[in-house]
Amino acid sequence: MPTQITCGQCSKPMMIREDMLGRRVRCPHCGNILIAEAAATVPPAANLSAPAGVEPGAAAPLSPPPFKLPPAPPPPPVPPPASGLPDRGTVPSFGAPVGYAPAPPAETSGLAIASLVCGIMAFMSCGFCLLPQVLAVIFGHMARSRIEASGGTLEGQGLAMAGLILGYISLVQVALLVVFAALAG
Repeated sequence: MPTQITCGQCSKPMMIREDMLGRRVRCPHCGNILIAEAAATVPPAANLSAPAGVEPGAAAPLSPPPFKLPPAPPPPPVPPPASGLPDRGTVPSFGAPVGYAPAPPAETSGLAIASLVCGIMAFMSCGFCLLPQVLAVIFGHMARSRIEASGGTLEGQGLAMAGLILGYISLVQVALLVVFAALAG
């Protein structure tokens, strides 16, 4: 059977079930949390008399302040780790967090190395051999795209770029040699 109680903060009545008496409830009007207590039944004759300790005709004392909840108890202590080892924190002063292996070192891309080697060979041949220039450019572009797609597991961006630059310079050398040979010939 529902029981009517009054919120101590907004003074609005609300209905609660009897099994909620003595428990915390939230006022639907103002959101105040209070402990649901049954209203004391007062005989009708007592309503006309002054409260105890107050002279008749004097102002009645103010109602007590709203009920304040006691502070929450501290959280329970954290149990030790299940491994039986002493807990030394989640992050040591160096390296990876406890329980995690460090990341493996990144590999250097073989295509980047091949691009650099072909670029050096093409640059040293002064444009007399066309194959190293073309291979340096092809390997350099392939290495750069694979390094970017690897997500940090491949290194060698600088090697690939150096191979590309040497390959393109050597291709320009070959073009200039062809132009000078055509003009001289």
